[in-house]
Amino acid sequence: MRIVAHLTASLLAVLAAVSLGIGPARAQDVSVSPDIGPPGTTFRFSTGGFAPNELVRVVFRTPSGQVIRFADSAGFDINLFADGAGRVTWSYSSSPDAESGVYIAEASNLGERVQRQLGFVIQAGALPQETRPPAPQGSVVVRPKVGPPGQLFVFRASGFKPTERVGIWLHSPDGSISTLTLDLSGRAVFFADRNGDLQWTVGTRADTPEGRYVAVAAGTISGEVRIADLIIDRRAGQSAPEPTDNAFVTPVSGPPGTSFAFTARGFLPLEEIGIWIHRPDGSIATISADGADVQADRAGTARWSVTAGPGLTAGVYAMVAEGIISTQVRVVRFEVRP
Repeated sequence: MRIVAHLTASLLAVLAAVSLGIGPARAQDVSVSPDIGPPGTTFRFSTGGFAPNELVRVVFRTPSGQVIRFADSAGFDINLFADGAGRVTWSYSSSPDAESGVYIAEASNLGERVQRQLGFVIQAGALPQETRPPAPQGSVVVRPKVGPPGQLFVFRASGFKPTERVGIWLHSPDGSISTLTLDLSGRAVFFADRNGDLQWTVGTRADTPEGRYVAVAAGTISGEVRIADLIIDRRAGQSAPEPTDNAFVTPVSGPPGTSFAFTARGFLPLEEIGIWIHRPDGSIATISADGADVQADRAGTARWSVTAGPGLTAGVYAMVAEGIISTQVRVVRFEVRP
């Protein structure tokens, strides 16, 4: 887990590209930089999809639902014009007293036939000593609640819009705010599933500082916010990550040489799946499935098998599978018997 002592321009890369009605694969034509900043921050936007040279207007929706016109100091709307490729860029300076939360920038042409939505976050407390972690709220669960450095924590949250991007960031014990270093890949892009649910994992390192951490997840379209805390304590015992929904294994136990068949549902159709295991001693290892790489079918279900090698340490293992695009995480436990 990477902890930083101040807000950086790279926070919440997940908020950099959001477009209403467009799935993850087509979300690359919009961007906002930085993704998060304190009141008074100047945000820079860029989005495509318009006709060359056409007029585009922008409004901003605040966390409380108000609409702010993109206007000059005299109160006149600022008209933007797309370039020859249909792309428009602009910047917006938030007011010094802007409320904290998820904002949505909406860019549309005059007939509103083309609309683009870009999410960004204004977070009060840019200085560590001024930052106060929020209280847990919303439908979100973290397991385990307490673990030692090196523990993998699994989160489950609901109530987002189907397939929307979700921004996730972290308040650390020293008051600083950072993005999360996730799993083994460092992934920091998240999407809710088709039911508006999201599962993600936070992988800590052996040198992660002890204390209370507060994770915040914010829907970039819905504005829904989910908050959960966890505690890192060296005295706590290492535990395998909690099983998640829609993941199964057959058989659930067997001796070395057993071929364990895994099934996990809820991924995007045909997306590639990354897998790794947590050993009984708490260590993490990347592995390869028997045969081909793991990939979901057209229904979003992944199936693969892994054969327990001879001499493998007996105990309970946790298989973790993560969608490369959807970021959906599934965990299932299995046992290798002596």
